Amino acid sequence: MAFASATCFSSQLELKLLPRGLAANSPQLVFPSYNSRRFRPLSPTLKASRPFSGVVSAAAKGNSHSNSNSVNKNAMLCKSIDELFQRGADEVKLDALHQLVQKTGFSMEEILRKYIRYTLNEKPFNPDVVSNLIQLRKASMFDDSQVAEILNEISRRIVRDKGPVVMDVSGYTERGFKRKLAVQSLFGKVFYLSELPEFCSRDSSLIVKEIFGVTDEDADKLRIHTLSEAGDMDSLEKMVDGSDSDDSGHGSP
Repeated sequence: MAFASATCFSSQLELKLLPRGLAANSPQLVFPSYNSRRFRPLSPTLKASRPFSGVVSAAAKGNSHSNSNSVNKNAMLCKSIDELFQRGADEVKLDALHQLVQKTGFSMEEILRKYIRYTLNEKPFNPDVVSNLIQLRKASMFDDSQVAEILNEISRRIVRDKGPVVMDVSGYTERGFKRKLAVQSLFGKVFYLSELPEFCSRDSSLIVKEIFGVTDEDADKLRIHTLSEAGDMDSLEKMVDGSDSDDSGHGSP
């Protein structure tokens, strides 16, 4: 009587008869000749050249360097536009903006968005500042729908960074209370620009209120009727530690 041994490979059984007389308790496993080749140890040349942790560390350093470059570019852009205004509003024209496009690599839309956001965060919202924004908007040669989308995108970024407008601020910590008041202030400024005929007509694509989650009734309460009203709101923003992470001279893109 012959005995058989079985080998499982890739869910298949391979049977081979053992010589007559071989003890049943002496198993002989039979493997296909290609099995040993398939499971050979990796060649030393295929091993990782450095630990995985080193790869992660290098990637993190690369991201940090990239973020630093973006911050520098934002700061350089805002400083360049400030210098144009210091030389006179008539210096802020399309040719000068095209030069900034070439210098920074930002698109014209990004330049307008970044400078508006920087202004909302860092400058007092007074007649001179608003006049400069109107001049910058005119120099860009954008139509109303493009300006409306820029204000929409600014609104989205504020809400992403700080959250939507909350009218009932009771129950918040002191820091949370100040932060929500700052969001109200930012909404009031963006809403003011959106209603300013010289800056942006009421284009149908303008959805600033919807993005901030503000009702018509709440918008009336937060509306800046005169720029003098914005002065007190500016001081509230300075009470919140840190500035927005995006588009200001100290933030990332």
